[in-house]
Amino acid sequence: MATADSTTITSTDPAVLIIGKWQLIKDSISTYQFQFSDGTIPIPGVYYGSSNDYYLFQNTGIVIIQEGGPQLSSTYKLNSNTSLQIDGFAWGAVNILTLNSTTFTWEKALTSGTSGTYYRRVYFRR
Repeated sequence: MATADSTTITSTDPAVLIIGKWQLIKDSISTYQFQFSDGTIPIPGVYYGSSNDYYLFQNTGIVIIQEGGPQLSSTYKLNSNTSLQIDGFAWGAVNILTLNSTTFTWEKALTSGTSGTYYRRVYFRR
């Protein structure tokens, strides 16, 4: 049985695997002439997580996000084995690339009306 504090999760079910605390390793954003629909222009770069940075997915459908600033919380849901919706992210679901007992990686790719591109990939470990 898997719990939020478990270090040996044997399940292959993404709904079980995602539960718990994921240490943020790296968050990278690259853009080219991109702006969000509200006019915001994202700042490209790479953020390397500190020991204080994490995403904590709770079995209640809440995720606590601590990434370099104030702590945030949002609701989340798995749309499928490869799609994760975090409602606090205004740009929609992210694509799950890797999710197992020790590694979790997701990405988001967007284009804007100006043919701009936005690409973000986030790496976690347990």
